Amino acid sequence: MTVLTVVPPPAGGRGRRTDTPSATQRWIEHGWWGFMLVGAGVFTGAGALGDNSFLTHWATGRLIRAGELPRVDPYTFTAGGEPWTVQSWGASWLYAALESIGGPGAIRVAVGAATGAVVGLLWRLSRPAGGLVGRMLLVGMASVVGFSWWSERPQVFAFVCMGLAALVVSERHSPWWLVPVFAVWANLHGSFPLGLVFVAVWLSIQAVERRRVVRSDVEIVAASSLGLMLGAVLSPYGFDIVTFPIRMLSRAENLRYIVEWRPPELGEWFTTMFIAQVIAVVWVTVKSKRWITLAPLVFFVLLAASAARNVPVASIALVPLSAPAFAGIGELQVGRAPSRRSMTIAAAVLALLTLIRVGVTPDVDLSAYPVRAIDRLEDRGWVATPEVRLITHDYVGNYLEWRFGARANAWIDDRAELLPPAAIEDYVRLLSSDEPYGQILDRYDANVVVWDRDELLADELAQLKGWRVIESDRMSVTACRVGALPGC
Repeated sequence: MTVLTVVPPPAGGRGRRTDTPSATQRWIEHGWWGFMLVGAGVFTGAGALGDNSFLTHWATGRLIRAGELPRVDPYTFTAGGEPWTVQSWGASWLYAALESIGGPGAIRVAVGAATGAVVGLLWRLSRPAGGLVGRMLLVGMASVVGFSWWSERPQVFAFVCMGLAALVVSERHSPWWLVPVFAVWANLHGSFPLGLVFVAVWLSIQAVERRRVVRSDVEIVAASSLGLMLGAVLSPYGFDIVTFPIRMLSRAENLRYIVEWRPPELGEWFTTMFIAQVIAVVWVTVKSKRWITLAPLVFFVLLAASAARNVPVASIALVPLSAPAFAGIGELQVGRAPSRRSMTIAAAVLALLTLIRVGVTPDVDLSAYPVRAIDRLEDRGWVATPEVRLITHDYVGNYLEWRFGARANAWIDDRAELLPPAAIEDYVRLLSSDEPYGQILDRYDANVVVWDRDELLADELAQLKGWRVIESDRMSVTACRVGALPGC
């Protein structure tokens, strides 16, 4: 008589290895993967400062620390005096405070720490995936997407807040942790509505799985709302800080010209990686039959498709949403976490290496800006003065604001929420090849033009009636209106 014996599966679920691991597997399955990823984030994030938007945030922080909190535009002659809510005033203040403590290097260290925190939060959010392969896929793809966006802009602090909000709801920590998260987020960056969207999506999934709404769901909504109210109370701009995103979206006529507010281009490598992430998530979700993940996946993909700046947010959101579906991929496991003593030593080494990098490399990278041309204009007294109207690129406007502060008297910069639509449209015309350049310059009573020498306007300046080219280098061409300024 044959007796059939049913052997129960090993504890730990699918994908668990029952044989003895080989030497190679033991070498791979260490507990340092999370720390290594965080270290890469810190080291990468502590690079030289130079993003054009960041330069204006930095300049604004200096004004705030000097007791000159901007309530109207202090920088441009096109929007000068117009009401301005500095949405990221908290980040701006932080930049200037760090500069006063340790110079630009202190800002680099803080940005590196924030970038490392984002990666660390992604690693933590990937825990439901269990195995090493699944977690590395999730965090690796999201990090590759993010490294295009995790710059020194205030966005990097918003991504930290996004990760913290996701951690609170996904690991079921006390909902009231969301109060400080959203209070701080509202004063750092205008993307906090996307955090609310993630929380709403997560709660919807949980409610569908349970087929009911529980008390903790209500507490999460209440805590998130209370956080925003507290943020408004603490903000020097009051509730304008909370309504800012709505006003921003109402400037659609300006946003359509801004690259990051347009749908992502398929040629961009971060878009390619995000598509790969989506394909991987869909494949694993379908294979594991976690159909409930598909609806939020579609939602965040559509959100990313609507504007390039939403791609990194969607990429972060997909990690906790899809991590359970990645459970059981591959046999490799994450080893036990290193001891506290080992982690302390490793953290000290990472901090030392980061400080060395900051100490031996330039703090600010201005290679993308016509610094030499602006130097020469400053020698002539033809820049940062009310008597001179300088027409130049939007990113150069950011540079002027960082260099000269409230004296910048720039034409435009990249603050789409503030500038007149007509100025943005005229800037686009100057970038085109078939526009009446002279009429546009006349419209703004321009005295001086500094333009990228590779663009058509730079060639046309020598042909425009009443204009004379006075400087030309490998980066830019400078021209002045004849007779408008002494020496021209």
